[in-house]
Amino acid sequence: MNIKIKASLVCTSAFALSVWMCGSSEAMVLSGGIGSSAPANDTAPTDDPGWERVGVRGIGTGVYLGEGWVITAKHVGGAGNFSVDGTTYSAVAGSSVVLTNGDGSDADLLMFQIDVPVSSPLASVPLVAFTDTTPTLGDEAIAIGTGFTQNSATPDHNHGGGLANDGYTYNTLRDKKWSEFDIVAPLDLGETAPAELELDDFFFTRFLPTGDSALAVHRDSGSPIFVKNEDDEWALAGLVHSILPAKDQAENTAVYGNYNIWSDFSVSYKDQILATIPEPASLGILAALVAPVAACRRRRA
Repeated sequence: MNIKIKASLVCTSAFALSVWMCGSSEAMVLSGGIGSSAPANDTAPTDDPGWERVGVRGIGTGVYLGEGWVITAKHVGGAGNFSVDGTTYSAVAGSSVVLTNGDGSDADLLMFQIDVPVSSPLASVPLVAFTDTTPTLGDEAIAIGTGFTQNSATPDHNHGGGLANDGYTYNTLRDKKWSEFDIVAPLDLGETAPAELELDDFFFTRFLPTGDSALAVHRDSGSPIFVKNEDDEWALAGLVHSILPAKDQAENTAVYGNYNIWSDFSVSYKDQILATIPEPASLGILAALVAPVAACRRRRA
């Protein structure tokens, strides 16, 4: 089934229990906030699923797959510079590949190659592992994004959903953060208005006031979510594409009960990704060979 999701290209977001609206996602708001009373989550987690892979791609986020390839949400603007932790990598001209849905239409998934010098941090990052099944309720999941940040460590917005303060406002400052996410049962979206985003296979997470929870918001489109597989190892499950907000929800807010929509790589997109990436080449091997040389040079200095 090809669900068409109406969006406003990485600028707004929204979901309503009674009125289905949809916006592309662009930021990460953490339940509990980012102030002194809550962890900042702006360095790699102890059990790290892939912090070194995630970076800024224009008005969105991308993830480095390995072997010189990046994937992001197509609606963030196409191939271009990819910046990870202070290092910027240039896109290889003409390398863009748009994944497709079952009916042959474009999916909201874009891959492109970057120029990875053998001495750069990404050169030694191996090909990512992918999930083999759709994430389900109870799966352990962590997402990493580079979007806008919230204004308060505690809820500072009242949408009127029953709690005195049931959400957060956020600003236009971008930061790289991670959080655990709550995977929930599938939702029946039904037929929606004309589409900007198109996905065959997807799953949902929900922003909750209890436990560790988060919502991807502005500038987070293309952010990856990792799920523990049957071997208790992290695997890439998909990217965030949109937010489903509450009816009449104010702009630049994250409200408890909001959902994120994530592409599900395990069904068909993973096969397209792996078919695009050539057999493991030489980046890691070359990086291993260059490292001792670089070390010798540093010793001489």
